[in-house]
Amino acid sequence: AAPLPPATLRVSYSASPVVADGVRAMLQEAAQRNPSLAVYERAAPQSQFEHLRTLTREAIAFPTPPEWIYFSDDDDLWSENRHKLFHDACRAADKKPSVHAVCCTRKARPEKKEDDADDDGSPAEGVDGGASYVTRVPDAAAARALVASGAARLTDLEAFDLSVESFNMDEYFDYAVRLDVLTSFFKLAPNALVKHKLCDLAFISSHVKAKASGSLTSGVGGASKGAKTIQRFTPDAPDEFVYFYTRQENAPYV
Repeated sequence: AAPLPPATLRVSYSASPVVADGVRAMLQEAAQRNPSLAVYERAAPQSQFEHLRTLTREAIAFPTPPEWIYFSDDDDLWSENRHKLFHDACRAADKKPSVHAVCCTRKARPEKKEDDADDDGSPAEGVDGGASYVTRVPDAAAARALVASGAARLTDLEAFDLSVESFNMDEYFDYAVRLDVLTSFFKLAPNALVKHKLCDLAFISSHVKAKASGSLTSGVGGASKGAKTIQRFTPDAPDEFVYFYTRQENAPYV
């Protein structure tokens, strides 16, 4: 088998002047250790999808633009196997021109415990309300240990459980998309949408899924040009978490 090519990881960020020097030094050091990491500092603050739009515009101009792109939040953690799983799924999709996106149906996130909050929904005594809904893990081994202990659990996007409906919702980082899927979205999406913190939901529901279902012929979904499909995959290993999403189920947004 051909060796697995390294993931080309491009990080676009902006930082408050209070922490900018430290963040810059940390990322530059990481880039020196990993030649596949490219870091881009933006002078002005940008929303999540403004960063992605900037990266997409830059990617188009690369001597060899990427064929597929997949995503990551800055506070989440990858399994050691995530790149291989997406690489293999995208290479398989290359044989099917109608497939414009692949979706991994597996991720892990912290299990919300009953004692995380009082009856009125406020943080329980002794629990830091700002940090109680985010679980920091240092590496993939720690994430696996959380899953094994029951402190985190694996999703199944193919299951439908009304009691945990949002847990089973597709997130944008469950997907890899062809580059033209991103470019077409940013050509159609109004600037106000790209700036919005929930632009990721519009990207998946109104563009990736809608183009696959053929339900949109105008607007953000764009004109339909042939049937598009989403190829979903689930890792064979039952304990493979792929991606550790740090927000607990039903965690409040601040």
